[in-house]
Amino acid sequence: MEKTPRYWGVFVSMSAYSILVTSSPYDQAGSASAVRFCQHLLEEGHTLSQVFFYQQGIYNAFSTMAPPNDERNRFEEWKALHDACGTPLRVCITAGEKRGLVLSTDANQPELAHPFEQTGLGEFFTALHDSHRLVQF
Repeated sequence: MEKTPRYWGVFVSMSAYSILVTSSPYDQAGSASAVRFCQHLLEEGHTLSQVFFYQQGIYNAFSTMAPPNDERNRFEEWKALHDACGTPLRVCITAGEKRGLVLSTDANQPELAHPFEQTGLGEFFTALHDSHRLVQF
C-alpha cells in the first residue's frame, strides 16, 4: 500500500502546487520558507507547476547578489530547485522592470539569468489552471 502523506493528522492526496513569492530574498523569512516548502513538497511526491516571483520577490532572480558567507544564496537555492525538478521560475516582467531587472546587454543593468524567465501575470494565471493549490510567501 502506498503511503499517503499526513499533515496535521489529515491524509492528503498528491497535488500540483503553484508558489507565489512576494518576499525579498534577505529582508524577511518568506523567501527562505518558500524554498524549504518547495523542497518538502517534492520530497513528499507533490509537483510544482510554477514558482512566480512578484513585487519584492523578483529580487530572488538577481544572479549578481553576493550575500555574506554566513548567509545562503537564494538565487542558487532557486536554481538548484529548478535543476532538480524543472519547475518554471517565472518573474513578473512589470514588477521586474519597475525594480530595474531587465534583459539587457548593458553591463550596468542587472540581468535575468537562467533558469529564471520573464513572464506576465496573464501567464501566471493561465498556469494556475494546472495547479490544485496556490501558496504565497
